[in-house]
Amino acid sequence: MTFRPRVKQHIVRIAFAGLLGVLPFSALASDPGVALSDDALSAMLSLRTQKVSEAQATAERACTAGDVSSCAISGMIHSAEKYGVVNQALARLRFGQGCDGKFWDACPPAIQMTYEGYGGAVDKPGALRRAEAACAAGNAESCDWKSRIETDLNMPTVPELPQAWVEATPKPARPLSVKPKPVPPIKAAPSQPARPEMNLASPVVQHFQKTSISFNKACRFSLRDTREKLKTTLVACNEIANREMQRAGALPGKLTKTQIDEVELQVAMAMMEQAILFQFLIDAGHMPQSNRDMACSGLNLIRKLLNNSSDLERGDLSLFYTMTRTRLELAQPFCQ
Repeated sequence: MTFRPRVKQHIVRIAFAGLLGVLPFSALASDPGVALSDDALSAMLSLRTQKVSEAQATAERACTAGDVSSCAISGMIHSAEKYGVVNQALARLRFGQGCDGKFWDACPPAIQMTYEGYGGAVDKPGALRRAEAACAAGNAESCDWKSRIETDLNMPTVPELPQAWVEATPKPARPLSVKPKPVPPIKAAPSQPARPEMNLASPVVQHFQKTSISFNKACRFSLRDTREKLKTTLVACNEIANREMQRAGALPGKLTKTQIDEVELQVAMAMMEQAILFQFLIDAGHMPQSNRDMACSGLNLIRKLLNNSSDLERGDLSLFYTMTRTRLELAQPFCQ
């Protein structure tokens, strides 16, 4: 596993301070903490002349003797691929020693490795304790981590899922090591002559335009949304999808085939918005991977609804049908 760019930025910052012989950024904080020692500077100069083994030996010897700034340099050496001695567990230990010893520039990488599980187990409370200490000393990046971790720890991890998806989940649940069954392709519609233009003045088209906008508005999310905002969006999205499914289940028995198709297409549209939100939450780590099978069951249900209402592909609602089918096809790799 390689480090994410954010970790590398922390490493570059420590290296930059050492090579130029300037104070680390945390020297401007309310508690400047520990400055770079002579041994740490010597290790940095050895790195600059490509003497990695010499720099590693110097930093390790000084760190073992209690020099926390050299511990941070050792962490940098063991976390950067360019030095050829990557050891995430040792890097996490050394960054942690530097941070705990008040060399504040070692704290952001120590916090991230502890929070995200690089070089050891995930320890969010431990990461928060380090973030709180470094933030109180004035380390701005640690304050950012403190805010992020606090938000994470205060949010429930698994929101309530739609009952229809729960019922569609195979029982007993398959082990997580088994890949979910791929979503079968949509039933291809028979070849047809060119469709007539959509009648935008049609009451049914206008109704679908309004409902489509309401579905999208309820389930809309941004990559910048906080976990709390995403939780609120998920609740609203679940409500609108459940409402459509309940409405479909309460319809009178005597309906034409076209009326039934229109209802099923509307349910599929609502569930598609919900499915896209679920995929994002799972891929972004806001929901556990164990929900993947359930999400794929929802995509299977959407596929069945679209297959049932395929006649609408050649009528006034063709745009809404084709749009939903295309989005489903794009979502299928999520289940492969």
